Amino acid sequence: MYNFFEFLFYTIMAVLFYHSFYKKTNKKVHFDDIKLNSTTLSMYNNVLKEHQYNKCLYEQICSSNDSHVTMKNGDVIYQGESRYGYKHGCGKMLYDQIVYEGLWENDTANGFGVLHNKNFSVSGYKQNNNYHGLVKIDGSMFSNSPIKYIDCIYDNGIQKSCFVVDNNQNIKFVIDENVRVVI
Repeated sequence: MYNFFEFLFYTIMAVLFYHSFYKKTNKKVHFDDIKLNSTTLSMYNNVLKEHQYNKCLYEQICSSNDSHVTMKNGDVIYQGESRYGYKHGCGKMLYDQIVYEGLWENDTANGFGVLHNKNFSVSGYKQNNNYHGLVKIDGSMFSNSPIKYIDCIYDNGIQKSCFVVDNNQNIKFVIDENVRVVI
């Protein structure tokens, strides 16, 4: 019975969101009309370069990682490096059908990592388990649209601006920091 009411609640919330946000913005926003100021574009390019650097560094560090332990805590499984019984170094944590692969320090996600399942992936740098810098939300879930991914800039876990990017790597829309993209 609880699941039915929960389903009903979320369905009502989705309909309200659609009518209050999506319909209004679709009437007013034309993606081809976007104008970026040089400061915003420069900031985006800087964090994009930093994201690419962190991803390459992570891949170099963790590509030859052969040593690992397996730790299990209920339904959560960690496979990777450890120090003094804590997640430390390169490792991956599995829960249900969600996997987080990344760098760990003293049992906390610290460094570049990727969260993914069969429908989406989110990659970015974490500082004390909070996103910091550019966070890329993969667009495979947007398969019927021209959206490739959404890039959000975070500052110590707080979302700033987000950029909707198309298949041609063009920024099509900037989401204001007052609108939260939930990841």
